Amino acid sequence: MIIDLNQILSTFNIDYEIAKGNNKLGEASLPKQFNQGGEIQGNFLSREFSLIYDPDKIKPEWDKVGHKKYGMLFEEESLGVIYQKTGFTSQSGYFVLKYDGVKYKMYRVGLETGYVYPIYEGSKLVACIVADKSIFNDLNLYHIYALNKSYSYISSIFGLYLDACIQLKYGPLVTSPNYIAGKSLRKKYDPAFIEKIKDMENKA
Repeated sequence: MIIDLNQILSTFNIDYEIAKGNNKLGEASLPKQFNQGGEIQGNFLSREFSLIYDPDKIKPEWDKVGHKKYGMLFEEESLGVIYQKTGFTSQSGYFVLKYDGVKYKMYRVGLETGYVYPIYEGSKLVACIVADKSIFNDLNLYHIYALNKSYSYISSIFGLYLDACIQLKYGPLVTSPNYIAGKSLRKKYDPAFIEKIKDMENKA
């Protein structure tokens, strides 16, 4: 499945549209005062969700998921958490989403052409986010390639978290990789995966 997570012009909030071609699948909204704490509310098809930024960790839900650095609570039918796992170097960290008993990991891979974000469930590559470099009016655009609809949803959550971190100054601008990934990190990104998803779309 191939979809786009597109930041759109808005007066009061930072808004996003999730779409497959001209078909709108969902939307989300990030408050402009999000750095002081707040909630991203969104929907994907029939699923409604929230990403909650609580910088002082005062909500009791944190006791259930653990106090994570750069963490946000993920609320849907059950409670989850999304956060950054920092490493000793800029290349050894990654992003984690724990939800419904499953742990997903997303890696940030800097290439000569820009950033890509492969997403894993265990050892299986299930999706990849590609940050579009042709940004207009400072509106970020992410292309998502996923094995199915469920992984497209998970990828959209990762994409929203990634963009929220940029708004909070927790992450780099998507158009300017400040490093080129080393050999071990590059192995996380498989260009053939994107071609595989494109072939699946063409045959559908």
